Amino acid sequence: MGNIVARARGGRAQLIDTRAGVIQTFGVDVQSAVLQGDEVVVQLTSGKTQIYRFNASGRTVFGPVRTF
Repeated sequence: MGNIVARARGGRAQLIDTRAGVIQTFGVDVQSAVLQGDEVVVQLTSGKTQIYRFNASGRTVFGPVRTF
């Protein structure tokens, strides 16, 4: 298992294992996605921010748990 990183591609956010590839694709109209601790902070093209939280497995996220 490699490191997990987040990125925005094609208007969606992706979680990527650096060895295994894409783990999860989520969100709509995503401009950027950044890992911060146990959350993924997603900036939307509308200017809103969404927070997704990691599941107990630590490999996938659920949410958004907050939008502001």
